[in-house]
Amino acid sequence: MTNLLLILVLIFGGVAFIAWALERFGGEPDPAQVQRLGRWIMPLLVITAVIGALQYFLGG
Repeated sequence: MTNLLLILVLIFGGVAFIAWALERFGGEPDPAQVQRLGRWIMPLLVITAVIGALQYFLGG
């Protein structure tokens, strides 16, 4: 039980640190960069869903 609590505290601390660092040091993204990244999001999500379905139905 103590291991579980330690892991949860470490995960929460890590997420809190990442959120703080991104708010402090992250700037506004370039609109062209956002558009380039956005173009890749949907195909990657579809590929991930297809692979997940194949693993589910093929018993992997």
